[in-house]
Amino acid sequence: MIVSGQLGREIIPSIHELQQVISIYVYCIDKKGHEQWARNFAKVKAIILDLNELISRIETDHRMQKTIEEPLSINIFTISSKTGTSTMGTSTIGVN
Repeated sequence: MIVSGQLGREIIPSIHELQQVISIYVYCIDKKGHEQWARNFAKVKAIILDLNELISRIETDHRMQKTIEEPLSINIFTISSKTGTSTMGTSTIGVN
C-alpha cells in the first residue's frame, strides 16, 4: 500500500493489523515530519520522497517477499545414471 504522509498518519493505525496489508510505503515531501509516527508501525517499510526510488524499493521488496513465500523444494530421490538405479532413503529400486 502506498499512502501520502498525512493520509498515512490517519489511516495506518486502523489498517496496520490487517493480514491483507503486507507492506506500507509513505510517499511524501516531508520525510522528517513523518518518521516519528511511522516508527510505531512495523509494516511501514519506507518513507520516500522520490518516485523512482519508491518504485525501485517496491520492486526489491516484492522480489524478497516472493523468495520468502516460495515453497522450498526438496528432492528425496537420488538417481545414479551410471547404473540406472534410483534410491530413496535406504530403499533401492533397479531400473532396466
